[in-house]
Amino acid sequence: MKEERVEKIRSLLYRELSYYIKTKMNIEDFQITKVLLSPDLKKAKFFFIIYSSDQDKGKVEEFLNRNSKRIRNDLFRSLRLRVVPYFIFEYDRGCFM
Repeated sequence: MKEERVEKIRSLLYRELSYYIKTKMNIEDFQITKVLLSPDLKKAKFFFIIYSSDQDKGKVEEFLNRNSKRIRNDLFRSLRLRVVPYFIFEYDRGCFM
């Protein structure tokens, strides 16, 4: 049961965060490749890629991590969760596109 809940929240965060970043933060050609969620639902690590070569991946990663608190607060208002995990963003260097 616990694993099902973690998977359900992981998929919800994947979907909602992808939409939020593309629409509200205007980061185009952005895709989340993987979401790691701790079993206690306190931390979420998002791996992402950017398709356009004109955006610096390091700057986007830094921007997302700097604004993670704002992103969490905005998502908390729209999601029906008791606790929204702490967000960590990392560029996915294992995905070559």
